[in-house]
Amino acid sequence: MAQTSGDDGTGEHQDAHADETKHEAVAANGDPAARPGEEGASAHNPAGSAAPERDSPPAQVSNEVGDEAKPTDTSNDSHEASPEALFTLRRPLFRLVGRTYRHHFRTLLTVSVLPAVPVTVAVWTFLLLLSRDGAVIDGVPIPWDPSATPVVVARATLGVVAALVAAVSLGAGIIIGGAGLLGQEVTPAAALRRAVRRVPAILIWWLLVVVVVVAAFILGGWIVALLDLEVESPVWGLLVGLLPLLYFAWVVVALPVALLENKGLFRSLGAAWNMGLDQRIAHATFVFAAFGLGYGATTGPAWGLPQLGLPYSWAGTAPLIVASVATALLWPLIVLLLTAPVFLDLERPREGLPDRRRFDVSQTQRQLPKSATPPRWRPAPLSVLAAAIALLALLPTTALLNPAGAALVTHQPVDGVPPRDSAIAVLPQDDKTQLAVSTPDERRVISCDPECDSVQADEPHSLDGRSAVFVQENAYFAQWTEYGPAEDANPGLQLWACEDFCPETPEGWVDTHTTLIPDDGYVSEHQTVLTTTNDGFLVVSLTKNYDEDNHELQALHCLDSDCADLDTIQLPTVPIGYAASRSNSFDVAVGPDDEFALSGVDGTTGEVNLITCSDLRCEDPVVTQVAEPLPVEIDDTPWSRVGASVEVTPDGSPMLAYRAAVDGAIHFVACTDLSCDDFSSERITGPGWRRPAPALELDSEGLPQVATFDTEHERLMFVSCADSGCRNTTEVPLIPLSVDPQMMEMAMDEHDRPHIVWGGNTDSDSHNPTETTLSVCLDARCGA
Repeated sequence: MAQTSGDDGTGEHQDAHADETKHEAVAANGDPAARPGEEGASAHNPAGSAAPERDSPPAQVSNEVGDEAKPTDTSNDSHEASPEALFTLRRPLFRLVGRTYRHHFRTLLTVSVLPAVPVTVAVWTFLLLLSRDGAVIDGVPIPWDPSATPVVVARATLGVVAALVAAVSLGAGIIIGGAGLLGQEVTPAAALRRAVRRVPAILIWWLLVVVVVVAAFILGGWIVALLDLEVESPVWGLLVGLLPLLYFAWVVVALPVALLENKGLFRSLGAAWNMGLDQRIAHATFVFAAFGLGYGATTGPAWGLPQLGLPYSWAGTAPLIVASVATALLWPLIVLLLTAPVFLDLERPREGLPDRRRFDVSQTQRQLPKSATPPRWRPAPLSVLAAAIALLALLPTTALLNPAGAALVTHQPVDGVPPRDSAIAVLPQDDKTQLAVSTPDERRVISCDPECDSVQADEPHSLDGRSAVFVQENAYFAQWTEYGPAEDANPGLQLWACEDFCPETPEGWVDTHTTLIPDDGYVSEHQTVLTTTNDGFLVVSLTKNYDEDNHELQALHCLDSDCADLDTIQLPTVPIGYAASRSNSFDVAVGPDDEFALSGVDGTTGEVNLITCSDLRCEDPVVTQVAEPLPVEIDDTPWSRVGASVEVTPDGSPMLAYRAAVDGAIHFVACTDLSCDDFSSERITGPGWRRPAPALELDSEGLPQVATFDTEHERLMFVSCADSGCRNTTEVPLIPLSVDPQMMEMAMDEHDRPHIVWGGNTDSDSHNPTETTLSVCLDARCGA
């Protein structure tokens, strides 16, 4: 049998004469197939009959496809089929690819799915072990310390093994697919043996493809900059990057040439270049179709399935399952599309072109791996392949079983919501989260189920604090405007509402035409907080005039939906706010009997006060200082986002969480009664280099639950308190931070699952760009 070697270490054929001599001897003996026990062609392989000269037409190739191919009688020259006739008599190449996909489906699946099973099982076992010290985010276990030596070693080992298996699977698929397009068969065992020998060439090819793709997009970006184009849409950016790839598709075509003709990779690069000299677009069509199909199979489910309104528990896992099945079933077609461009010369004959620019069918027929007779390994039965695909699909569900007891979290980006300048109210529902968002440019209601879509109504206004609230399922906003949104409205604090379950069109937004607090033109600072009461809602406003040193703090009790009937409550003056802040400097909560508590933080000294009232008339307010001011004013840089969060327990006792001025640690304060004459203070987290206000909520048992940023370890964290004083706590890390933290809001649903909205700057040195994310725990109290 012919021996092979490589001019570049990738296995180039050197002695074709010996191979031709062997085939001629076989033909002389009248045996079109290899004798039992020898390396010969399979029963369906026409190449087992007399081999032609290197550059002569393959007379032994029939005009049939796949399993129907039979050796052709070459005794009569009129029955010979040239390479041109081979594809002229067949269907167009795209249709031939589909026909080959159907006829060789089991064989292609055998070399792709079966090798992937043990590797995938090993990967998921490794991931589940990592979740012992991590979390399961969108169905994928994530470790908290990815740089640990055991994690790095295990990840590198699995990566190498997975790359080798993928290379062998790809190579075997191209060999089987190329033979199938020629109407021949190669058994899985023979294809895998050849692919194993060509692994170095396949890995080098992968590296070249990555380099080419990166270079193409860099070149596309250079073209955009050179021509000064405005490319805002990602689609146009993708198209600009794809244009240079039209020129580099020959790099992808080189691998089928190397594997089918058994040439060295670098010589195959030159052959692929010559083959595509006048048909770059044709080559690129097949290459783009293959890559597009692969991209759609792997990422399409993650984009499309959330649009169907999946439950949060399946939001991350369902796309993984569908992607696993789609990739397994479409992989054979992807391989065939990558292989097909080498046959374009035969589909479109070009007279007068040198042979070096043609795909060498004769060489391919001689070099296709031969199978023993009978074959030692036939394609796996469909039942086995179906079981393997089912196993691959079910592996992601093991994360939901959560054997390591990690936190199960799903998260969705909330686009267009600047964390520092937004007031956000959170309304959890069964498998849906409603967000009422107000920014300096717009108001919007965002529905996440789990994909977040918004309806907005644009109106100029200004805001600070928690100036949005849900009353049942209607969103209310209290907003300061420089001019009224209607002709009969005056500048000042206006009330807006999204009624009738927040319809999907801006027409559902209703202007109450109610001016809560008029602006006489002297207001320099203002912050607003809304919360619900038993019979309406409460609006608390903080204002400061240009010519005054002190703030004015007042509450407005709205007795109806449009706040036409309201009571004004004057509150004691305490140090609250910070001039450079758009943060939650104060917060308000109402108890079961309409008693309420208001927390205020002074951003310049770190002083924290609590104002409590026994009812909504607040005739006898009580002020309690829970954190003393520092003797020196604090630098404004780390204090631009200070704040606190307050709640009232079912028995009417206030509690609040705030960040300490000294080190940024979270402190929890629990009052023994409404007047808060006596209270306890517990430090429940370590220090933090950023000071965003924590989020405090009560669960169904009336116990405090806190969401905050663990800035020391750079991750989002949930703190569950086992008692009303938060003396016994459980910390549950949720998601690694990718932003400079700024904002956080939280609400608990009826199953005690936290719905947390958080965000910050992606670049700590600038205010843009920013990210805002909705994270939802799939277990009560995040599994604490």
